[in-house]
Amino acid sequence: MNRIFIAFTVLVSSSLALAQSEIPPATPERKRAIVDTLAQMIAKEYLFGDLAEAAVELITDRYARGAYDTLKWLPDFTHAVTADLRSVTKDRHLGVWAEPEHALMIYRATGAQRDSLNRERGRYNNFGFEKVERLRCNIGYLKLNQFSGLEEAARVAEGAMSFLANSEAVIIDLRENGGGSPQMIQLMSSYFLNGRVHLNSFICPRNGKHEQYWTYANLNGVRMLSQPVYILQSSQSFSAAEEFAYNLQALRRATIIGDTTGGGAHDNHTYGLPDLGVTISIPFTRAVNPITGSNWEGVGVLPDIPCEDSVALELAMLEAARRLHQSETDERRLQQLSWLIDELNAHVNPVQLSETELSFFAGGYGPRSVTLRDGVLFYQRDNGQLRKLTPLTARRFAVEGLSYFRIEFAGSESTPAEAIIGLYEDGSTDRSDRTN
Repeated sequence: MNRIFIAFTVLVSSSLALAQSEIPPATPERKRAIVDTLAQMIAKEYLFGDLAEAAVELITDRYARGAYDTLKWLPDFTHAVTADLRSVTKDRHLGVWAEPEHALMIYRATGAQRDSLNRERGRYNNFGFEKVERLRCNIGYLKLNQFSGLEEAARVAEGAMSFLANSEAVIIDLRENGGGSPQMIQLMSSYFLNGRVHLNSFICPRNGKHEQYWTYANLNGVRMLSQPVYILQSSQSFSAAEEFAYNLQALRRATIIGDTTGGGAHDNHTYGLPDLGVTISIPFTRAVNPITGSNWEGVGVLPDIPCEDSVALELAMLEAARRLHQSETDERRLQQLSWLIDELNAHVNPVQLSETELSFFAGGYGPRSVTLRDGVLFYQRDNGQLRKLTPLTARRFAVEGLSYFRIEFAGSESTPAEAIIGLYEDGSTDRSDRTN
């Protein structure tokens, strides 16, 4: 999370002043000024005093011994210093970056100017709301790439959640979400929890001050209290994205699917130092979950269902469809859910059939024919298009380009199929017996 941008003045010679966004060289004077400034700021503000002392000692000692002397490009130098700081603290919120333009913006802009610039950037990216969609069987999907704390972002969130309100289940995709504001976490969580719920606290170990975050009692829109919630995450999910997943997981309100996250549970200040061409991030508080009494710092949020990123969305849809199927009573919807479950299960757990097994299905079935070419079955009706068959089970196949139609081969195992059974999404069937 990154809550505050702060201008910071460093007394250095005027020769270090920068022109706009130019990346300056890592001169000995600049490197010394950066190390000295970092040492002062970390010693004063970093949330753990013992780690602050050890981190400062490491970078000042390495600077004194010439460990950074060969680094002439500023990004290389800041990367090396950041790596050294994190080797001690294991804290991915702590670091220094070569960002002259960003540093100048932080330093020069007033609070109102920064808000205006952030709003402009936020609008261009739709405040992190990348996509909201109704998937098959009325499963709602939201791809959220940032937790923006701007007032305008709240209105976009309200619109997105209004769209999802009629969904039978909701999937929230945070796989490319690098963090943001705790206020957006409060708002988004409020749509899935009833009344006032304590989500998280931030505590400063140095002075004991703490700040609590709760869901909102009053909300614009409809709460989704009965719909199952699935959160997709990856190793790139970080900070606020992790908190959102961790909170709802601890409350048993969401199922987490994907990879273990990056592991950043500290809140930080970001400082702009334009004379040095860098920005600096210093964590000053740590998250404490009211249920676990802990957080995800350094370990990440562990998924309930681990999986590869390539199948995370399909696996979430599969889990949602299976759960909905268990409680559904309408025959038409049950058929639609079963149809979707078969397709998704084959995607998540591909069926592998040998060429010998496939050969039992090749042949003519009246107006229908199936041919085997290079280990792949193809289906054709009359003189129509040749369509690839993909196995859903050992005898049932999806037909390329015909989402509403599948075929199943009737007969005994290890013998030529007796017939093709045509399966339709509405539950109807037809049969074509083997003719050759």
